[in-house]
Amino acid sequence: MLRIKIYPAGNGDAFLLSVAGSNVLVDGGYAQTFDEYIKSDLLEIALKGERLDLVIASHIDADHISGLIRFLVVNETSTEPKVV
Repeated sequence: MLRIKIYPAGNGDAFLLSVAGSNVLVDGGYAQTFDEYIKSDLLEIALKGERLDLVIASHIDADHISGLIRFLVVNETSTEPKVV
């Protein structure tokens, strides 16, 4: 079953698509969206032994990528991620 979670991103966008253990984050809204909503869901994904399989930035407006930038800063490295 496909699960689509739409985050409150102000005037931007942020979606988490999940199906059969695969997870795709599309846009990240503003940094506040990541901090208040997305981060906790990514930590839940990690606790289940899953990860993000793909992160998509639809375009570079701040209301779409600021949350993704925040994710990259908080996560630190792909080899030893702090979030997922």
